[in-house]
Amino acid sequence: MVFRETLGVTACAIALTVTCLTGAIPATAASASPLSGIMLPFEPGPAESPLPTKAQLQAAKSNPEQLRAMVDQLEATIEQARSRLVNAEALALDAQDGLLAADELLQERARTATEARSEAEKASEYLDSSKKNVGALASDLYRNGGINPGVVNLLDSDDDSDVLYKASTMGALSANRARTVSTAEEAVALWKAWQDYADAAETAANEATAAQLAAAGKASSTMSTYEGSIAPQEKLRSELIDQLAFLRDVDAKEEAARIAAKEEAAESARLQELIDNTPPAPPVRENSSEPADIKPLATPPKVPTERPQGDSLVPKPTKPKPPENIAVVPEPEDPPVKPEPTPEAPKPTPTPEKPKPTPEAPKPKPTPTPEKPKPTPTPTPEKPKPPVDEVVPPSSNSFNAAISWAQVIANDDSKGYKLGANGPDLYDCSSYTGAAFAKSGVYLPRTSSQQYAAAPKKVPLSQLRRGDLVFSSSNGGSSFYHVAIYLGNGQVIHARNPSSGISVTPLSWVNNIHPYAGRY
Repeated sequence: MVFRETLGVTACAIALTVTCLTGAIPATAASASPLSGIMLPFEPGPAESPLPTKAQLQAAKSNPEQLRAMVDQLEATIEQARSRLVNAEALALDAQDGLLAADELLQERARTATEARSEAEKASEYLDSSKKNVGALASDLYRNGGINPGVVNLLDSDDDSDVLYKASTMGALSANRARTVSTAEEAVALWKAWQDYADAAETAANEATAAQLAAAGKASSTMSTYEGSIAPQEKLRSELIDQLAFLRDVDAKEEAARIAAKEEAAESARLQELIDNTPPAPPVRENSSEPADIKPLATPPKVPTERPQGDSLVPKPTKPKPPENIAVVPEPEDPPVKPEPTPEAPKPTPTPEKPKPTPEAPKPKPTPTPEKPKPTPTPTPEKPKPPVDEVVPPSSNSFNAAISWAQVIANDDSKGYKLGANGPDLYDCSSYTGAAFAKSGVYLPRTSSQQYAAAPKKVPLSQLRRGDLVFSSSNGGSSFYHVAIYLGNGQVIHARNPSSGISVTPLSWVNNIHPYAGRY
């Protein structure tokens, strides 16, 4: 969001206004100026007239040197006032952008902490189940002198034909016991990993909470200071323009237009100088504007959903299903029996003869019918693609859909600006660009700083093209507090502030413009 008016730019920050009147004149001229020593509103000290008196103005008009000095002084005061208010706005909006980022980080870390604690509880349940299995196994072995009764029953069985079954069952039982112990050891390690991770995630969430509270306090304080200074400074600017009009014997509206044109020319000159002196590539600065997205620890493996089962008793050997395994042994006993089923087995092979009716290929004539469904599958997958938010995918970096939507919103009197709003009726600068770009199938992060950092390409302002994003920064690009969409021909469209709303303005009206734009 950027504060910039053509005819009504506000005056300086309240606490700094006195320096605006006294610091612009050289020391030699200060003593002669009628503005020397004059105090502005809310300045500590004796309450004196905030502006030159009518008599001082009249006296200045009769003296060309004094007149020129007073005009210069008042114009300098207006410019300094505007600059100081822009800086106050930048501080406020930068704090708001930081608050949005802090909110996002807090939500993410709170969600991570909740999920981690849930997994830690599952790990505890898994550990308890494993402990019970190990305890049951140890208790059973202790009561039976270290021998499982199921093993005794298995070995005492007089069914000699189940030797292989017994051997395999003994191996399975041994493996089951080893697995029970191994599972318990893994459960202990898993439990500790998730407990540590959950503790670290909760610590990170608490830190994010403290950071969010600090960011909220800063955002509230800076915004209150900025908003509280707007009305009195607009009044001060109006009075200064009235005095200039009196000194120059012109109408106040004419003087206001002259001051606005002078400010616009100065802004355009500053922008051109910035463009001329900007290198083609920005300096490398890795994620300097992004809040640290810290993962407390590497996420442990998920807890198994199936709980470990206890050591089951060996089934009685009377119901062995190993005839399949023992099928190799009876071969010497009944070799003829096996060949008999084998020839019978090929008899079912006539079933492959049934495919012979398949050669009735005259019937495949209806097979052209399967060719008809071929067109049907192709349209079905294509249909779900267009309905995705009714978005036109970008082609050749075309953002026509985004810009068209942005212009419709700007021309709709029911739409407006609100800090932190996400639509559909109220937007701030970054939610506005995000909603616009979504119409072209490009999804931007939430804040201005994140949108700059996520831009695949950074281009100097001299290479701007339609659809690029331009940004405002008060700290050389460490963070960004405003974003606008470049329309071409030196124009941008942006959500500006509550008084100006959403509108199209010259590029030069973007205060503290960053020398590089983001291109998606």
